[in-house]
Amino acid sequence: MAVEALELLQTPRGDADLAFEAGASGPGPSHETQLAQILTELDPLTADAAPIIDAKLGGWLERSLADDPWTELEWRGGRLTGRSGQFQLHYSCASRPDAMISVSFEAAKPVAVQIDD
Repeated sequence: MAVEALELLQTPRGDADLAFEAGASGPGPSHETQLAQILTELDPLTADAAPIIDAKLGGWLERSLADDPWTELEWRGGRLTGRSGQFQLHYSCASRPDAMISVSFEAAKPVAVQIDD
């Protein structure tokens, strides 16, 4: 399975850099469906991820992301698998501008956070 990156996609939350896990034929209808679902549910997905991002940041932020994740986070894109509920979303953080925050989702619920400085 290869990962294919596309050009930036304009979304209501800004430009997103997306990568697609796909076979030799490239992204297909399942990836399109997954992208549409993510775009529709981006705010609730981000709100669900906020507590585990807070925990991973270990109190670095002055206020909890649960209050309003968009005060600190900016959506940068993600990695789509085409499999229902399995994907990653990537964010930058205003208080840690050099960090890229990746949140892995299973069954459309956040399960892990990785922070790359």
